[in-house]
Amino acid sequence: MDLNLKSVANPAPLIEAFGRRVLVQNLPQDRQRYWMVLILAGESPSPAAAISSFSKLVAGLPKNAREIWTQATKEFDIGVQAGLNLRSAEWVLGPEVVKAIAHMGAQVRFTVYSPLMLIQEGQQPQQKANDGATQSPSSKHPKRR
Repeated sequence: MDLNLKSVANPAPLIEAFGRRVLVQNLPQDRQRYWMVLILAGESPSPAAAISSFSKLVAGLPKNAREIWTQATKEFDIGVQAGLNLRSAEWVLGPEVVKAIAHMGAQVRFTVYSPLMLIQEGQQPQQKANDGATQSPSSKHPKRR
């Protein structure tokens, strides 16, 4: 799971406050806005756990980083690789996680990736959430890769 963040302010103090707990992929500026993708440095077993971890990090931000966070546009992107197997994978965002998302002023995007790329690459199709959880044909519950 990624956290997409767009900011008119330079996000350097925010990134510094997150430290090594968050990996940052900076994207090109778009009309005077900074755009980046944030990913937790440690593994998360589910999108809900990742969102909860981000919530704790945000709660501990110093004032200058909090100001940048507050004015930024924030979007949690939960990516799922569609597969061709008969099994499904499920991730639940419970009430506390939904409250945390709202409290952080963020929205949620679900991105489903087509299995056609897997077919073209000749790989075994698996369902995969982009936070690292995978669903193999023989298992019902997500597992870490």
